[in-house]
Amino acid sequence: MQNFHARFDDGHAESLVDHLDMYPDYRVLRRLPRWHEIWLHPTPTGGPHTMLAVVDAETTGLDPDSDVMIELAVVRMGLDGDGNLVELSAPLGMMEDPGGLLSPEIEELTGISASELQGQRFDDRMFSQAIAGVDVIVSHNAAFDRGFLTRRFGDLDLPWACTLGDMDWKRQGLEGRALGHLLASAGYFLAGAHRASADAWALACLLARIADDGRATAAHLVERARRPTWRLFAHHAPMAMKDVLRRAGYRWDARRRLWWIDGDNERISGESVFLRSLGPSVRPVVERIDWHGRYRR
Repeated sequence: MQNFHARFDDGHAESLVDHLDMYPDYRVLRRLPRWHEIWLHPTPTGGPHTMLAVVDAETTGLDPDSDVMIELAVVRMGLDGDGNLVELSAPLGMMEDPGGLLSPEIEELTGISASELQGQRFDDRMFSQAIAGVDVIVSHNAAFDRGFLTRRFGDLDLPWACTLGDMDWKRQGLEGRALGHLLASAGYFLAGAHRASADAWALACLLARIADDGRATAAHLVERARRPTWRLFAHHAPMAMKDVLRRAGYRWDARRRLWWIDGDNERISGESVFLRSLGPSVRPVVERIDWHGRYRR
């Protein structure tokens, strides 16, 4: 696994880092490169083959039905047909006044104050431009971010890819699932508060890394997210079974009032046997899921 090609200006510091890296008792974390420091593959005729919009949202809470976004960031990434990174934008960041006070927990988490948000509003035109021509929206928690973006901007009618659910980071040579842990595993740190622009940029940098096959990591994400999966619903499962199903990894669909789990054919076959073992009333029902509907609420 190589890193992305980045041009850091301080050659002296880089030589010191390279020297220290030769000693196994030390590990050096670099700051994330800025957008103009990342080397891009020459753009082919006709432009990028696949466009991604990496998004991150800060919100007033966890429920898109009752909470709202207060900050949104978008980073555009373009891949050519061979999976090379050919386009990368600096983060576009916007804020919006929720019309009320923020909880102390949200202020501490994000570093955003109610006074900073006062009078702010997302620019719908700029957001539309940021996702124009995009083939897939990428988020580190697509089920979370999609709900909030849909409430604010409507259904964008685009597929979504999730770097939690659709990415095998261990195969990419990284440990952990949280963004900070993945960055540290890659040899980088993210300075500053938990803000949308910083997080969207950090995720874009991880996706810009060059995998062992020479392609950008983003190409592996798109390839995996495009594959259909299967969703198994536990029809007629009594509520008394909720703890058993939750421990087994099932999630609750409040709209359909059903427990469900995703997986490939092999996993779903095993889960169907498991559901039938819970009792004669439980009826497994399988649906095909693609990246248009995988993270839709």
